[in-house]
Amino acid sequence: MKTYKFGIQIILIVVIMLSGCAGTSDWSYELPNNYEVWRINSDDIIIKNLNTQSNVDKISGFIKEFSYDTRYVFTRNVESINDNNILNEKYYILDTENDMVYGAYDSLEELEKSAKELNLQIPEKWYRTSPDPNR
Repeated sequence: MKTYKFGIQIILIVVIMLSGCAGTSDWSYELPNNYEVWRINSDDIIIKNLNTQSNVDKISGFIKEFSYDTRYVFTRNVESINDNNILNEKYYILDTENDMVYGAYDSLEELEKSAKELNLQIPEKWYRTSPDPNR
């Protein structure tokens, strides 16, 4: 009977330790003007406005890469990371000062054209969302 209780205790400890690992690969990345990119889980990476505690829903899909300067955030998205259809990528520009989203653009060329019309320079460095860009 003692062995049985000991075995149950060990199983409970293992279950508690394993359940405590949920979210260990989640991360956030600071952006200008109190915005952040959040990895919620392997299917959801979003941009969040920390001032309003709301998601930037106009940027739809899974954010594969992002770039930013002191005011603007640029994203490269796919509708679903499970499909990861690189022929159907969407691009967005987020103005973090005016809480405004431009796009979706169907190609990098369209993004660059819009950025030029808005008199913006797209930063050369892009951050992949996998692995954690903080590392």
